[in-house]
Amino acid sequence: MPQMRNIKLTIEYDGSGFSGWQVQPRARTVQDVLQKALGKMTGKKVTLQGASRTDACVHALAQVANFRTESKIACKNFVDGLNSLLPDDVSIKDACDVAPDFYAKRDSKGKHYRYLIMTGPARPALMRNRVWFIKNAVPAVDNINAAAQALVGEHDFSAFCASGDTNKSKVRRIDRIEASVIPAKAGISGNELDSRLRGNDTCLITIDITGNGFLKYMVRNIVGTLLNSKLKPDPKNLKMILESKDRKKAGVTAPASGLYLVEVFY
Repeated sequence: MPQMRNIKLTIEYDGSGFSGWQVQPRARTVQDVLQKALGKMTGKKVTLQGASRTDACVHALAQVANFRTESKIACKNFVDGLNSLLPDDVSIKDACDVAPDFYAKRDSKGKHYRYLIMTGPARPALMRNRVWFIKNAVPAVDNINAAAQALVGEHDFSAFCASGDTNKSKVRRIDRIEASVIPAKAGISGNELDSRLRGNDTCLITIDITGNGFLKYMVRNIVGTLLNSKLKPDPKNLKMILESKDRKKAGVTAPASGLYLVEVFY
């Protein structure tokens, strides 16, 4: 009898053309595209379990998922074979055999998300599906960081989750929130693009958030609140919003286009 294997995939994808990670009727999703490709390789229906159910238009640098199979295909060949079958907006970065009881979602100890903001005099064309473009000035990075510390630690994040969130407990732990300006010499992808953008007075800001788990829209709602010009990024304001547990007191939901799943911790 063939031995059942448990294989872990590390996946990168551009979420712009997807209705999120999870399979949905009559919708293009990352999970569905991957499962169909795995089915072609193994000759059998495969169920892929993802670590994070990223929303429509959210990107991933290192989403993690696992599947069980009796196939004897080598892990390296899964990487090469899947990448030959998958569309250009999904890429398998790694595949490896893991313990039979490994489960990508359940075993996750935490996640790292990054949000990318672009400011400047004119909206971007090349980066339109990669950032949140804000034409007007945004708060200083130092002020964002000072205010964000009110959210670090274990709290009830009801004020920052979507109304449709189905989690019974809204308590989560944030370990780090840090905003920074991307240096011009570093560029968006290590090339000269950023310096050209900065020649037009364009600025790129990242907000990195790590924690043990996140509610629906939680990261995007935190970012939207930190950049809300009316609320202003102030520790007292953030603490008041947090303690209110009232979503209406927080800021707007930042667009999905600027959000990236950077890493899943195990």
